[in-house]
Amino acid sequence: MQKSGTLVYKALITLILSAIIVASFVTVGNQYGSAEAPHKQAVANDLALILTEMQAMPGDLTLAYGQDVSRYGILLSGNSILIYSAGLGRTDIIAGKAAFNGKPLPQTLIERPSSLIIIKKGDAITLSSA
Repeated sequence: MQKSGTLVYKALITLILSAIIVASFVTVGNQYGSAEAPHKQAVANDLALILTEMQAMPGDLTLAYGQDVSRYGILLSGNSILIYSAGLGRTDIIAGKAAFNGKPLPQTLIERPSSLIIIKKGDAITLSSA
């Protein structure tokens, strides 16, 4: 037999979990509806390909990335890249993720870059906001 107070807690916990699930569905729906989710994934794939190719090229190189990434955050860690909505942070459910081949790069975090510059000097590749 349960005490009457525990039933109130169960209902409250169920209500809170339901609100979290509904909010997650609304966020995901808005991102897919605005075509933001496929754009984040395309940017992640594009940057992974660029980083792979830059590591294979001899010499120094500076590249200005042409896509608008001012709404996003970019996290480069090891051999992976994560593109997420800057407003939602790294906990973005629909973040774009991609991996690239080559030497692991140091962790870099860029929030809302006005334009993205990729610089290769020797074997070191860095991302920076201009």
